Amino acid sequence: MNNLREKLLHRNSSNNQLLNTDKRNMFMEQSMTTNSMKFNQSHFLELSTRIGMDQNKISNENSQIYLHNDEGISSFRIFMMIIKGYCAMVILILPKSFENGGYIASPATLIISGFASTVCALKLAQVGVKTGIYDFSEVGGLAMGRIGKITIDLMLCFTYFTFLTSNMTFVYENAKDLYEHYFSRDDSVFVAGFLITIVYFFLIQQLDLKKFSFAFVLGSTILLIVCVKMIIYCMVIISKEGVGEDIKAIDSNNFWGALGFSIYVYEGIGCIMPILKISKNPKQFYRMLIYAVTALVITYTVFGVICYLAFGNKLTEPIVLQMLPSDNILTIFIKIIFCLQLLCSYPLYSTLVTNIAESYIFHPRFVKQYDYRRVLFRGLQVIIGVVMAIIFAKKLDKFFSVLGALLCAPIVFILPTLCHLYLVAETKAEILTDKAIIVVAFFIQIFCTYQALLSWDS
Repeated sequence: MNNLREKLLHRNSSNNQLLNTDKRNMFMEQSMTTNSMKFNQSHFLELSTRIGMDQNKISNENSQIYLHNDEGISSFRIFMMIIKGYCAMVILILPKSFENGGYIASPATLIISGFASTVCALKLAQVGVKTGIYDFSEVGGLAMGRIGKITIDLMLCFTYFTFLTSNMTFVYENAKDLYEHYFSRDDSVFVAGFLITIVYFFLIQQLDLKKFSFAFVLGSTILLIVCVKMIIYCMVIISKEGVGEDIKAIDSNNFWGALGFSIYVYEGIGCIMPILKISKNPKQFYRMLIYAVTALVITYTVFGVICYLAFGNKLTEPIVLQMLPSDNILTIFIKIIFCLQLLCSYPLYSTLVTNIAESYIFHPRFVKQYDYRRVLFRGLQVIIGVVMAIIFAKKLDKFFSVLGALLCAPIVFILPTLCHLYLVAETKAEILTDKAIIVVAFFIQIFCTYQALLSWDS
């Protein structure tokens, strides 16, 4: 533990030197703004409750929201923030993953991944409590040096960027279908791609997030409505027609890809530290984290199994919402509302990516200015996202299976455990446990990535 004290003393000394210079003061203030926003999806949930604030006050809240915690927040709110931090649109791709793995194998991988990710999240929380640092990448920097901080930043950035790709994919698919329905032309891919590029280019340039905060609050409600609609529809199909054709308990050809996807669905580890910061005490947070992940495992399993049993091998769309009848008025309305919600929430989620990337690429003075370099960089991000959405539109489940193994295994399992090993672990049992998790996770990263790529076209 002497090494930890030395690192903390060195960190405090470095911070004091930085604070002696006005220029450094400005940089640290902007860096704090970036760090407080870049990882935590639930940060926007907090902001959304403060819509009545003026814009300057909200800008100040971005850097101070986690620094004022005299009494903490309620257990229920912590529970809901963790749920929101972990659960997103990926639940709508889950049934396709169940088709890949089977109705027995896929729930099993979800349970195992949920348990393992909770253990690693608790280890990361213990590091935060021990060091007093509630920023994942800063903890990584303390444990592993600058390379650790950069690694965590980059992996979180890429992971959140792929989440935005699923957002774009759903909007693109619906825009393409709408164009084909009304115009019956062969250029729907180009037209739909061009149109959503223009829309997303405008959205990603937005700096005033206050006007989009409502989308984050409504997002959970709309997603819940969509999931309930899907469950009811699938239950009706099962009651009338029975289970779908070619239902498999275990699909040995695609099982490892399903395991990779089950890791991806728990990639919300970026919300752990900020929520822990505003908790009343660590034990309260630990308990709510376990409850939240347990609730998610049950929800994911029930939703995935019901949808898979209803469609069977006819589940041709990666996003299960696309399986609803396209000529039903209620379905059309739900899709439109869901698309609008995705569009309105895009500036909020894209901030998670751009703040990380721009903190390394641009000088801090460009962070809140419409500098042409920043505009072009964000435009490039949109173009790459749209291209990926078009390419992987029919392979989102496979795409996330690869990413789950390649990127999420390190960010969910390996890096939090490394931080715990270097900064907290003292007993032989803790050290051996940490090393075992790292070795197994590293094997999963390599082997599952390889297997997911092999099963890409199956």
